[in-house]
Amino acid sequence: MRKIKAGTLVVFTSGDYSDYTHCGHFVALSDITDEDYQEAVKEELTKKEYTQSHDVVIANFILMGKLLEVSCNEVHLGRYGKVKPQLEVL
Repeated sequence: MRKIKAGTLVVFTSGDYSDYTHCGHFVALSDITDEDYQEAVKEELTKKEYTQSHDVVIANFILMGKLLEVSCNEVHLGRYGKVKPQLEVL
């Protein structure tokens, strides 16, 4: 059985290649199991039209009391093997 343990930071992703995207940063407030995931996605799996289903699934986890959204900053360290001399927050 796979699960995400309480207290773990979670980043949801979706898509492939150029469509690949992050869907938010969260902390698990309690363990999240396969059964919890199935509960969160079940309504979206029955829909036939295109929707922004990841938003609904994440909202379901929040409503279930499983997740809390957290603030997160991206810090760019540099490029081409060189570290930047100043802090760059994206």
